[in-house]
Amino acid sequence: MPEPLPTIEYVGEDGVRRELDFQRAPHAPWRALLVESEETDGGMRHVGTEQLRELRIDGEARTAVSLVETLEGP
Repeated sequence: MPEPLPTIEYVGEDGVRRELDFQRAPHAPWRALLVESEETDGGMRHVGTEQLRELRIDGEARTAVSLVETLEGP
């Protein structure tokens, strides 16, 4: 099973809590998705999703998975 990707939460200068959730694409785990949410009165609200071309964390590519992991599935 590939290593999970990080979620980053922060509060901006405007006082709004936001979340950047990096996820593996369900049918292409070698691709990453960025799911953005922000806090509203009723909880977290989805802002948008973007497919990423590349994701590096501390200079290391993080979305690559082996062919074996891809074929084995969850």
